Amino acid sequence: MLLFRYVSPVATPKVFESADEILVHFGLPRAYKDPYELFSEPDRPLASEEERAFYDYFLGKVAEAPVACFSCRPNSVVMWAHYGRDGAGICLALDEDALIDQLPVAFVSDIEYTDGPATIDSGYIRQAYITGKRRHTFSCYPGSVRRASGFVLVGLSYK
Repeated sequence: MLLFRYVSPVATPKVFESADEILVHFGLPRAYKDPYELFSEPDRPLASEEERAFYDYFLGKVAEAPVACFSCRPNSVVMWAHYGRDGAGICLALDEDALIDQLPVAFVSDIEYTDGPATIDSGYIRQAYITGKRRHTFSCYPGSVRRASGFVLVGLSYK
């Protein structure tokens, strides 16, 4: 699948700074305008202080992880107006598999827009804590997407 990244005219030279690669900016959600970007809480109180510490360390700090947002559409008028600066910028087409190959720790997920902060099922948090398996921790992430980038490192937008 192709992922599209809208880039302003000011940022375009930075994208092509290197002759051998395309540079994609990753930002920190805490710098976003929306204070609830990637903000989440367990859906009910956690059973122990240890589970809460696990949540805080592995899941509660998602807003401190670098994020890049992409679109599934290269022809979004809204995206061109906002990120492409009224069509004066460019729209990059990147192969999702190639991008993931370059960023093996990336997590790609669709965005889920809601009216309030997202919640993570406490049962998933408990399972991830008990097993200590990375895949169980990652299974908690999709439920905590609110707005912005669909997760830890890379996300998709359908605007």
